[in-house]
Amino acid sequence: MSDLTKLTGVIFSDVDGGYVSECPELGVASQGESIEEARAMLIEAVELTLECADEDEIRARLDGSYVADSQFTEEELMEGLEEVESRPLLINADLLGAAGG
Repeated sequence: MSDLTKLTGVIFSDVDGGYVSECPELGVASQGESIEEARAMLIEAVELTLECADEDEIRARLDGSYVADSQFTEEELMEGLEEVESRPLLINADLLGAAGG
């Protein structure tokens, strides 16, 4: 399984205001009114995914065979790329055991 300690968090402006945050490796997304809130909400969403998903689902997400629905069209996402922030997510190490890592 991929190294779960090197997940990426991407944060960009939402076309309706606020920010959308996404972890592309896991297909997990969240949002917030500020960059900091969007990042915190994404970390929480990733932690919950790692806690709740079984190892097969996590493996499928990491190898790209899992297809997640997006509420945004490609055009909407491109319009929202006014401000982009991308950095590694810090994941609670205790949760990695729950993910089979």
